[in-house]
Amino acid sequence: MELSSLKDYLAKFKAINRSITPLPYQGFLKTLREFQHKALEACDKDNTRGRVTAPCGCGKTCIQQAWHVGDMLERSLAGEFGVYVIASHRLILNNQLLGRVLELIIECRIPCDVLYVGSMNVSLDEYYIKYAGTGFSSKVCNCISSTDQKVIEKFIADARPLNRNVLVVSTYDSIGLLENIGDIRQCSYDEAHNTLAQGFTKNIARMSSHVLKSRFFTATPKKRGDNGGMNDTSVYGEWLYDYAPRDARIDSEICYPRVSVVDAIDPDNTTTDKNVNMHVRSLIEAYKDHSSKVLGRSVDADSIAPKILVSASGIQEMEDIYFNHDFQSFAKDNNITIAAISSDGCYFNGEKYSRSKFMELLLKIAYTEAAIIFNVDILTEGFDLPAITGVMLHRNMSNTRLLQLLGRCLRLHREDRARLYSGELTPGDYANYVKPYGYIIIPRHLQSVSDHKWMIECIQEIMTAYETKAEELMVQETFKDTHHDQLESVIPFDPNSGRMFDLIVTEINLKLLLDNTISMRQPQKKAYIEKLTGELNA
Repeated sequence: MELSSLKDYLAKFKAINRSITPLPYQGFLKTLREFQHKALEACDKDNTRGRVTAPCGCGKTCIQQAWHVGDMLERSLAGEFGVYVIASHRLILNNQLLGRVLELIIECRIPCDVLYVGSMNVSLDEYYIKYAGTGFSSKVCNCISSTDQKVIEKFIADARPLNRNVLVVSTYDSIGLLENIGDIRQCSYDEAHNTLAQGFTKNIARMSSHVLKSRFFTATPKKRGDNGGMNDTSVYGEWLYDYAPRDARIDSEICYPRVSVVDAIDPDNTTTDKNVNMHVRSLIEAYKDHSSKVLGRSVDADSIAPKILVSASGIQEMEDIYFNHDFQSFAKDNNITIAAISSDGCYFNGEKYSRSKFMELLLKIAYTEAAIIFNVDILTEGFDLPAITGVMLHRNMSNTRLLQLLGRCLRLHREDRARLYSGELTPGDYANYVKPYGYIIIPRHLQSVSDHKWMIECIQEIMTAYETKAEELMVQETFKDTHHDQLESVIPFDPNSGRMFDLIVTEINLKLLLDNTISMRQPQKKAYIEKLTGELNA
């Protein structure tokens, strides 16, 4: 090596091996909840592979953050080098994960480079600026984006003699490109139920034999029989930790899920998904109703505003509603921020933006700012939008997607979280929450969600997972327009009874009743049924 090159090498080595400090990591650990500590302990086991489940909104990202940085910190203090991979199915989610993990790495002054495996050009400029005072710069943290295997392999090989860790960020589409980089200390798969897609499975198999520890994180594990799907231990390992939705609800780590069923009648009695006016009217009425619930049930209405995330049935439908004159006028008159994102473009308050700028604006929406946000699928799972108060379906969804979508609105309000963690607020004391509930809004009149059986299964899935009661979910959760006799309803009901949710309650409770009475003797069973029937008809 030439003298000039040697001087550069030594200068760089000195720069990246600054005083590593565990203090920020130790402080971070103190912020974790009991279930997160248990999950972290489970991740630290010697199992080569393992699965971790926790409901949406419970902080699985924090567990991954602690798992990667903790090991990286320990190895770095011992003068060792490692490659760490964080992976998911979406670029947006990857960027969110990268930001959370990288910030803790920077604060602990751990020598680390960043490799983004994908076509997206990733820059760390915002972190160079934010942490400039700590000495963090491109001199101590290299960052490249590439899909060229030779470039990827060289980047990691160059980090080894400098004793630098490498944090690799990859989508499941590109993760197979890591097959020849050598040993990977740890790999976390976020929203891991998506790994079951055929192409993703093959990509992961290409590099998984080089991973010393793999952890699969999900809120909605997909299982196929005893040994299929995520029950395949040869791929996913054992279940290391499972935090049930019911426990998360009882512990108040998430908001209480509720269901609103929407009816809106168009004058021309057209209920197809092509009727934009029907969509717009339905959404406007749903928003008004949702707003009254969110503000009326909050202990401090000045600290919250209604925010609905709409899952459209397609890009055309989304844009038709978003750019509709009546909808735009309603939003403007009521000071509602409106945003829409799809593969075709991103719009924020009527203006078109790049995806990166759109996400920046989206994340700046305040807790006290009213908003309606449209997407088809991009924001449905994984992405952290803590201020969302309700989600609205415009299409049929699988149970997995449904629960993922619901998770967008179940995250606690920051004031509730602070008061809960300090002991000032008691779990389940909903009358004193700023945001006690998260709502899933189902427009049952739309053709795109026109399967009655599916409607029942939707609500039943929520009830089963969170162990909520149908009465609590549905009572006073329905608002009605006039002329219901004109509506081709998905769920048949007597328009004069005023009890539109009875059928839902009855069908769901029939299953719960059967489950609850299976071990009862006949007299007990009869008394139980009579009691339940009386409660439903009360």
